[in-house]
Amino acid sequence: MPRVYLAAYGCQMNVLDADRVRDLLASEGWEASGDPEAADLYLINTCSVREHAEQRASALAGGLKRWKASRRGRRIGVLGCMAQREQGELFGRLPHVDFLCGPENYPALPEMLGRLADPAVTHLAALEQHGEVLEIGAERLPADGRGAFQAFVAVSQGCDRTCTFCVVPKTRGQEKSRSPEALLTEVRQLSAAGVSEITFLGQTVNSYRWEGTDLGDLLRSAAGVEGIRRVRTITHHPAHMTERLISAFSEGGPICPSLPMPLQSGSDRVLAAMRRGYTVERYLRLVDRLREKVPDLELTSDFIVGYPGETQEDFEATLHQVRTIGFLNIFAFKYSPRPGTEAFPLPDDVPQVEKERRHRLLLEAQAETARARNQSQLGRVVEVLAEGPSKRDASRLTGRDRAGRLIHFPGDASQAGSFVDVRIDRATGLSFSGFVPAETKES
Repeated sequence: MPRVYLAAYGCQMNVLDADRVRDLLASEGWEASGDPEAADLYLINTCSVREHAEQRASALAGGLKRWKASRRGRRIGVLGCMAQREQGELFGRLPHVDFLCGPENYPALPEMLGRLADPAVTHLAALEQHGEVLEIGAERLPADGRGAFQAFVAVSQGCDRTCTFCVVPKTRGQEKSRSPEALLTEVRQLSAAGVSEITFLGQTVNSYRWEGTDLGDLLRSAAGVEGIRRVRTITHHPAHMTERLISAFSEGGPICPSLPMPLQSGSDRVLAAMRRGYTVERYLRLVDRLREKVPDLELTSDFIVGYPGETQEDFEATLHQVRTIGFLNIFAFKYSPRPGTEAFPLPDDVPQVEKERRHRLLLEAQAETARARNQSQLGRVVEVLAEGPSKRDASRLTGRDRAGRLIHFPGDASQAGSFVDVRIDRATGLSFSGFVPAETKES
């Protein structure tokens, strides 16, 4: 069997895309390899949202010239957002790359690989943006690289938002939702394969619509699938948070009280410049309403520091919101101009050293606030899904509770995938530690 090695960079959507490509190629007779030296085909699934991810992917692709030349018949493909954004320019920069395939064209991969079986064929590209969702059609299996008990499920492709810093609408196209029937079939397949926790993905997951069905309806249906004990979602946009969806979160059960909802900036002036579509006040009202209806809710957020024109006063407003809202975790990014975005022509007028300072101060503020806030969890017994051994201590397991809190506790690798009641006895700004009370049992 021919072997394929796939490297993926970027967001959770890219991780899911990589899994779908593996499934598709497996149905065509390709064996996944964990060793690039044993592979005949090297695929790089790329991201253009963050400059660092794109740089890493470019460096990897550039370094594969020797890998390709070391054995006759080897091929290299660049997939995903970077392929879509750069298109033909990428062949000029990396002529040893054989083919490009954009995020909406993965079903074309078998045909492309068939044509590439001819040694005279090279530099193929599938970059057309379609108007409909392209279902690969292979039966879903638990996602490689995660526990066999966890899986991502994409509810949509693309994005209709017009945030000035984001290249996703140009690389993944306009938003296209998948039918509830297709999604629930996928969830049932995953459950039958042993998955107990699914995460619904979308660039703006809460904008999901299919005729009369919204995300809340979809969550309820997925929560009713036998074997599914947890349903998570990534990532929500404040402009699409409705009372119907909040009501679904309030029902609990398998629907987890964990909500990634980026604020991006604590300054209304910067939010308007980013074209985010809400104000800080509207975001705060949403947080109050969510916490009123879902008392155990934990919020996570994204922030960009150093956006063009961001002043010290704007940044102080962001610091204030991080200190007062109380996030479980944040992801902070230093602004970098991304070709293809509306912000790209703007003067990048915040010096890099100042971006570094603001980034550091923001993370310090989050750590300090979370450390104090997390003390309220001490003594609680929570249900944790054991994900696997701790990276720092093989005698301990790492997992998350329903609200998404990262918890370390004693255990061994054989318990991965089980649900364990853990009493929290220590909290830091990033995670929790605990022990398994003698009277509890795993399930």
